[in-house]
Amino acid sequence: MINAKQTIKGGLIGLLAAIGSVLSGASLAQSWPSTKPITVLNPAPGGGILDVLLRTTSEVVSKRIGQTIVVESRSGGAGVPVGQAIAGGAADGYLIGANYASHVINPYSIKSLPYDTFRDFAAVTWLVNLNIVMVAPTAAPYSTVPELIKFAKDNPGKISFGVPGLGGSVHFGFEAFRMAAGLSTEAVPYRGEAPVLLDLVGGRLNLSILSTGTSQPQVAAGKLKVLAAVSDARLPSHPTVPTISEGFPGFKPLLTWYGLYMKAGTPTAMVDRISSEYHTAGQDPVVKAKLEGVGLMPIGSTPAEFAAQLKSEYELYGELIRKTGFKFE
Repeated sequence: MINAKQTIKGGLIGLLAAIGSVLSGASLAQSWPSTKPITVLNPAPGGGILDVLLRTTSEVVSKRIGQTIVVESRSGGAGVPVGQAIAGGAADGYLIGANYASHVINPYSIKSLPYDTFRDFAAVTWLVNLNIVMVAPTAAPYSTVPELIKFAKDNPGKISFGVPGLGGSVHFGFEAFRMAAGLSTEAVPYRGEAPVLLDLVGGRLNLSILSTGTSQPQVAAGKLKVLAAVSDARLPSHPTVPTISEGFPGFKPLLTWYGLYMKAGTPTAMVDRISSEYHTAGQDPVVKAKLEGVGLMPIGSTPAEFAAQLKSEYELYGELIRKTGFKFE
């Protein structure tokens, strides 16, 4: 039998829980004192894979924090227009930028950046990796990384590697692999993945690194084969495909990623909250399935972890640029 004391105790516990919930909700609302929308700036064209990522995760975050989030595309210029907007905006938590490897390459490629890549921004979170794979035409005389290395060494200059954009993460990632393996190859520049794919299937190229979303239809059709996953671990979409490091031990691949940043000086509580909420959104089963369906792997990181990663990659790209002698136009 439940006595009066137990009833009173239970009622007090329920009341305290309710009060805590209300106070918590009020506290979250106070993080953003105005009801104006939070804007997320996309450095890529609308409708692309980054747009899908930002809209899908932002919808979840918006509901969780009780603030409208608007995704706006400001494409072109290797992300510089977004960087300018963030650096020139208010550090009030209402403006977020999306970034990728160009963010840490731009200091080397652009002589007069209108901002300081590290001093002017606060890292928020490393959102996702883009799943990328090393692919070749089905008829290529190699099907694994060791076989590729042997063929390339036995046949100097016979490997033509399609680069879907000079000066980007895929280009420098392949250069790092080529130099580490001691290969002599020809890098053929293209504007994007689509023309690379056409020439791979047509036999005018014999190697490239492409996103799984772009390459998988041709792999499924038997026109391309996957040699390796360019990732730290095997991809859920290609569990039987070894990583590039499995085929070439000791090699650490450059990853293709998307992250978020805000203006330096934004209140730490806001930066931490946005970081945490986007990480949570990426792990939501429905969201995660949608992202994996377009070739993205949710990661999520703390601001400090992402800041360290940006600094590390900045130094790594600088070393690669010096070693390759690559000149930006």
